[in-house]
Amino acid sequence: MSRQRITFQSQVLYAGSGQTGANGNADLIPIPIEKTQLVNINSDTNSEPVDEFGRLAAIGYNSVSSPIGVMRIQYFLENGKNESALGFNIDGSSNFLNTSGVERNFYLLTVAEKKDAVQNENYTELERKNHFVVGLGNGLLTSYGVEAQVGAIPLSTLDYEGSNVSFMSGSSGIPNPAINTNTLCLRPGEVTLPAVTTGAANTPVLRPEDISLDFGPSLLSQGGPVLPGNNPPALQPIYINNFNIEVPLDIDEEEGLGGGPKKSFGVPIDINFSCRALLTDVHSGNLINEICNPSPRDIIINLKPPCVGCTGANSNDPAMKFIVKGAIFQGQSIISTLTDEVMIDLRFTTQLGDQRSLDRGLIVSGSYSN
Repeated sequence: MSRQRITFQSQVLYAGSGQTGANGNADLIPIPIEKTQLVNINSDTNSEPVDEFGRLAAIGYNSVSSPIGVMRIQYFLENGKNESALGFNIDGSSNFLNTSGVERNFYLLTVAEKKDAVQNENYTELERKNHFVVGLGNGLLTSYGVEAQVGAIPLSTLDYEGSNVSFMSGSSGIPNPAINTNTLCLRPGEVTLPAVTTGAANTPVLRPEDISLDFGPSLLSQGGPVLPGNNPPALQPIYINNFNIEVPLDIDEEEGLGGGPKKSFGVPIDINFSCRALLTDVHSGNLINEICNPSPRDIIINLKPPCVGCTGANSNDPAMKFIVKGAIFQGQSIISTLTDEVMIDLRFTTQLGDQRSLDRGLIVSGSYSN
């Protein structure tokens, strides 16, 4: 049946491996990304005009570099299930990012018009014939971010760069969208997308009121705001309104004749933390102290599951936990206006170099278990 339009109710996003192994096609079965809020897919052929003497207009177009597909996704934070599906480390004892890079295939499924993509039973063969899928192959992370603010649900934003974009009819036995970067041919394997039961009511999203931040030492050597943590009882720490974790990633491409580029993360990887807060008490100090004696700190962000006080759950077991390890203070901005309270912006940064190093980087854990 023809479609008049497509709305979000009919779509769901999956992520999975793009490489078959000992289990064959079973290695390619993807996992739904839950509580997705945005999917944006762009493609570029990277073609350039071919000119010659004797005519002004190009005689044709040719791609002299590999085509790329770019995708942005956003989803509400939950319990680490999405992060696990995306290949991140969420065991709380190793760095969140794999410095060698983890490729992922993505599949954006669209079912029949005015039908929910989420259902509690398998898609029938007839239903699958009315599906279509947009696939991104060889997806490599180019940025990762987490944001939370008063009055909004905590959100993750991720950007990926892939080597191929596929448009496929049906959702059973569709080709693997990943390519062999040496031959630029599709990798072997077929994929059947499982029926989705995402968005279940028993896995609620996290709330801003269930977030706590601990900066460790509350006093900066440069003076200024009092941070939540080991603060002196006589001083009131700042009231944090929002925070952001931003991890921009550079992609290194090794190019040579006879094949496409080999891509990997450029290291070291910068991990930036920022927050805005209501300024309260201040303490004395000088900026020169921070410049001469920068003190690394661990910034701990706990996101508790909702209603732990009502269910009897252990409030010490967060749904998700982020630790920005070895963060160095970068700067602050004080904002004072006629119409609002005095606010302060704070910026910290750290780097991840060696995957095995645990004194700096980003450590993440979640209550989800496979």
